[in-house]
Amino acid sequence: MIDLSFIIINYNCEKYIKSCIKSCINQKTKFNYEIIFIDDASTDQSFKEAIKLKSKMLRAFRNKKNLGIEKTSNFGFKKAKGKCVCRVDSDDKVKSNFVEIMIKNFKSKYAFLYSNYNVINSAGSIIKKKQLPRFNNNEIYLRGDFLASGTVYNKNILKKNNYYNTRTKNCGLENFELILRLILKNKIGLRINKFLFSLRKHSKNMSRIKKKSIVNHGHKVMKKMKLGDYSTNLNNPNYI
Repeated sequence: MIDLSFIIINYNCEKYIKSCIKSCINQKTKFNYEIIFIDDASTDQSFKEAIKLKSKMLRAFRNKKNLGIEKTSNFGFKKAKGKCVCRVDSDDKVKSNFVEIMIKNFKSKYAFLYSNYNVINSAGSIIKKKQLPRFNNNEIYLRGDFLASGTVYNKNILKKNNYYNTRTKNCGLENFELILRLILKNKIGLRINKFLFSLRKHSKNMSRIKKKSIVNHGHKVMKKMKLGDYSTNLNNPNYI
């Protein structure tokens, strides 16, 4: 049985894709895991670079046309054989003890787990260490985003809640919206107080390119869910 499925979504990330996949392959753990790599119709050489990495744990797929993060992620979630699933953006990477610690701490009462993380630059150097607070509904409402990379979900709960909302392509807040839906259904998460993955900051981050439209989408999400005004706090990964 597979304990955890990594879902790597890639679009034109040739520079970082090998580092991302290798970090998922090189796990030091007794648990079983797999890696599902999905290329969203990239126009660079990232797909060719990815499939050069030979591993029995790696399954690779490629969209014929660009579908966006939400639909591509959902495809990966549905393909996953793991009891738990974790998305890793193709410019990020996980620590070698990620699977071991996450699966050891995953209990049936939790819908999702997440951890502290390092912020790295394009060269891979740590520029900041981000320690998140313990799970708290109100703090998450005020955060205005919730990292997809490094968030481990109970796959059955994801399935019952229809995965990501696909109405808006590349909205930038797909994971935040999913977390809010789970919380509003009284699902709880757990913060693991360890630094288990790295979030890479560079000039081509979608959060930088689409900052205005992401904020506008945030207002729509909060209004629809009747959670007040959209805001961001210091725990927002792209503090605005």
